[in-house]
Amino acid sequence: MNYRLLATCSFGLEAVIKQECEALGFSDIAAFDARIYFSGSDADIARANLWLRCADRVYIVLDEFDATDFETLYQGVKKIKWADYIGVDDAFPVTGDAVRSALFSVSDVQKIAKKAIVDSLTTKYKRELFAETEATVPVHIAILKDRVSVLINTSGAGLNRRGYRRLNAEAPLRETLAAGLLNIARYSGGPFYDPMCGSGTIAIEAAMIAKNIAPGLQRRFAFEAFQFLTSTDFATMRNEAKAGIIKGEVPIFASDVDEGVLELTKTHAKTAGVYDHIKIYKADIKKALAGEPQGILVTNPPYAVRMGEKKEVEKLYHKMGECILSNPYLKAFIISADMGFEKYFGKVADKKRKLYNGSIKCNYYQYFRGKKRKDGE
Repeated sequence: MNYRLLATCSFGLEAVIKQECEALGFSDIAAFDARIYFSGSDADIARANLWLRCADRVYIVLDEFDATDFETLYQGVKKIKWADYIGVDDAFPVTGDAVRSALFSVSDVQKIAKKAIVDSLTTKYKRELFAETEATVPVHIAILKDRVSVLINTSGAGLNRRGYRRLNAEAPLRETLAAGLLNIARYSGGPFYDPMCGSGTIAIEAAMIAKNIAPGLQRRFAFEAFQFLTSTDFATMRNEAKAGIIKGEVPIFASDVDEGVLELTKTHAKTAGVYDHIKIYKADIKKALAGEPQGILVTNPPYAVRMGEKKEVEKLYHKMGECILSNPYLKAFIISADMGFEKYFGKVADKKRKLYNGSIKCNYYQYFRGKKRKDGE
C-alpha cells in the first residue's frame, strides 16, 4: 500500500532532510515549516525510520483539514476509517501539539480526538469499551495555523534516540541536529575534528556517516508492532544495513579540556560501535589543531548562559579564531547561540544558517577554507 508520509524536523533542516529523502528514493517530496512530506510504501516507512539521520519522527498522514472549533475537529477525526489501522484490542494513545491555532488547548484537542476515534471504532467493532492491551498505535494530532494533521507515529520515541547516548553532559546536542550539521558541512568521510566535543555526539555521528552505519540500527520502532503493515520485512532490511557497514578505520578526532565529558564520549562511542574509529583525548583547541591538520571541523562551543561567563566565552571564541583561521587547510563549521560570535572569532562567516538547538535560536557559521595540501607541504 502507498501512504502519504511526513518527517518532522527542527526548523532550518528541511532542505537537508529533503535531500535525504531523495537519496532514499522517495517520491512526491515537499518541504516547508519543519515538515517534509513524501509518498512511500510499507517498506519505505521502515527505510525512513532506519536511515533518516536528521528527522525527528516519521508519521503516516491519515488526513488534513482546517478546523477552528472542536466540533469540526471531532467530525474530521471521526470520519477516518480507524479500524483499518487499530485492532479491537490495540492501544491508541493520542498526543498533540498546536501552534498559532484557535484550538490552542492541547489537552482538549487530545480528549476530543480520542473520543472521535473511540466513536469510530464503536461503530465498526460494536463495543463501547476498548481494553487497549495489545499493540500500540500512537496517534498524533498536529495543528499548525488552524490546519489539522491527523497522524500515526511510526517512529515511537524520537529518531534522535539512536540508542548509544545513555548518559548526558550539560546542554547536550541532539543526535539529529548533529547529523544535520555534518550534512550541511557535506561531510561523508575523511579527516574530521571536533576540538570541543563534549559528550561526543558530533564525532560519533561523523563516524557513523563515514562507516555508513544506519542511525536506527540499534533501536526499535513503533511501526514494528503495527498489524496493518504487512510487507516491511524489517529483519532483512536491518541485516542488509549491517552488511553495508564500510570496513576499515576512519580518521575522527574528538578532544576536550574536560576529562569528565571525555569519559562520556568513550562510553557513547563504545555503545555506538565506533570507539575504535575515534581518537578521543584531552587537549585545548590550540593543541588539538597543532600542525595545521587538513579536513573538516564541526563543533558546538560553550556559550554564556550565566552571569560572569560572557568574558570567558568571548576569550574562548577569540582563541578559536586564532587557531582555526591560521590554518588554510581546515574547513570550519561552528554552531553558536551567541549572536556576537563572529566579532570575537575574528572573521565574518562565508555563510550563515539559522538553526534551533531545541528551543535555542542559533547561527551555524560556515568557513569555506580547506585548500588541499600539496605534496611536500
